[in-house]
Amino acid sequence: MKKRLISLLVALCMAVTLLPVSAITAWAEEGGSNLKPLQIWSGYPVLDGITPTTDSQNHKIYTGDGWSYDGTDKVLTLAPQSHTTYDLKDGGSIRQDQNSILCSAIIGENATIKNGAFWNTVNPGSSITNDGTITSGVYSMPVINHGTITGGTFKSTVTNNGTIKGGIFHKKPEDGQVADGYTLKVNSQQNGSYESFDTEISYFGNSGYVIPVSLN
Repeated sequence: MKKRLISLLVALCMAVTLLPVSAITAWAEEGGSNLKPLQIWSGYPVLDGITPTTDSQNHKIYTGDGWSYDGTDKVLTLAPQSHTTYDLKDGGSIRQDQNSILCSAIIGENATIKNGAFWNTVNPGSSITNDGTITSGVYSMPVINHGTITGGTFKSTVTNNGTIKGGIFHKKPEDGQVADGYTLKVNSQQNGSYESFDTEISYFGNSGYVIPVSLN
């Protein structure tokens, strides 16, 4: 019996080695992940073709490649296994139109967000929890920061338990190097040379805070 099993195994191995490379590749791809990459349309993740599961709280959970979405509470979670940068520019490969993102978001430690645009008027109570990195974008939702913020414009509150290295804030964050007021020093090219002058961040009216970008 043992000899027969060994013979069958040897025959199977020989059969696989005789297959064309294209057939082996297709076989491997079929056995791999078919989870969908993140795409956002009209402010929410595109869930077409994803069958949800139900968690212990009876929430519908949609799972994609490195992300999941709680369809009941409207919360997007970015949790890639390795470091991944999500470029959320409008009309890009992820945010496919010009609408801001309307759902809450949890940014995992391996996720970096750039060009984010989050708006909470349509979905009151939405917020962002950052355990990763925010580098740029406009955030009208409250942000709870456990990770790193290196840039961006924050129009709502920022509760900071992490690191803030740069950004423009409507309300003073709890921590970080803050420049009082709403005046920035910027450089402008005049007749071939650079000249420094003051400019207002007029959007915030008479209050705002600037944290200078720090690379440390």
